[in-house]
Amino acid sequence: QALEKAALTKETSSKDTGEEKNAYGVKIGENCKNNGCKVNYEGEPSNLDLCRYHPGIPIFHEGLKYWSCCQKKTTDFSEFLEQLGCSTGHHCWVKLETKKVAACRFDWHQTATHVCVAVYAKLSDPAPTYVEANPIRLNANIVFGDENVFTLDIELTGLIDVDQSSVCLAASKVEIKLRKAEPSSWRTLNVEREQTSNNKTDDEKADEKAEGGLEQMVDAVDLSDL
Repeated sequence: QALEKAALTKETSSKDTGEEKNAYGVKIGENCKNNGCKVNYEGEPSNLDLCRYHPGIPIFHEGLKYWSCCQKKTTDFSEFLEQLGCSTGHHCWVKLETKKVAACRFDWHQTATHVCVAVYAKLSDPAPTYVEANPIRLNANIVFGDENVFTLDIELTGLIDVDQSSVCLAASKVEIKLRKAEPSSWRTLNVEREQTSNNKTDDEKADEKAEGGLEQMVDAVDLSDL
């Protein structure tokens, strides 16, 4: 009886799951994944509804909030969220996670008070993108374009003030503005650590061994014989 009850419970839960999801695994009430669309999935008829969405990315810069596609700028965040989509198409109920590591060009410049790092990643996605920092390290994970991922993890040359630093996601690049802990001039952006002894050539290891032997010989000299 216990096995029959377990089987019955499993069958009932399967039926419940079938009622909540369609053949593609979309749940009733699932929201459309297109930017700016607020329509929820209510069954097969929802696929026939027109989707109004923003094909661009959200940009927050100097207090202004807008989409890169239509650029209706506002300072009110609630008004920004209520902006109707500027394009029409089909709803997207399931967003596939198919990210791939990609190379991306970046450079930097500095002023007396800031170091600015520009990563030229077009159409970056603000949801999975993140930038982390502490006073001596910068770690950026940027998702852009066709689900590409670029990672920048470096040890900084100087100290920064994390609280006074900022990030701006634009349509053509991601700009990371780091506040210097004290006014100074950085010769390079990051510190390049020297190779460890395991990566040294045989000649370099032989020279170190010879120098070590010479030091031992000098230490062994008895000054009383002089």
